[in-house]
Amino acid sequence: LSAAMETGTVEQSTSKANDPMRVYESYVLGMLQNFDSLPLERIHSMLKMFVVSPAYDKSSKELFEFLDELVLDGKLRFAQGTYSLANKN
Repeated sequence: LSAAMETGTVEQSTSKANDPMRVYESYVLGMLQNFDSLPLERIHSMLKMFVVSPAYDKSSKELFEFLDELVLDGKLRFAQGTYSLANKN
């Protein structure tokens, strides 16, 4: 049972690394370095406007799920409907 749980953890972290949304992480982090905080829809529209390779063609729901992962990873903070960098002073 313990080995099965460990295997699940390894598979989960491997799938996170292979997540196609990870290519957009640097864009999101860069945006939030330039702006104190942004709502989901603003991040979504900026990604559609500026990311050309690979083209950003994700839904708001997909972006929400990805940003939620970044919050859980401790990279972003979500408060009052906006995202910001977790470590920004």
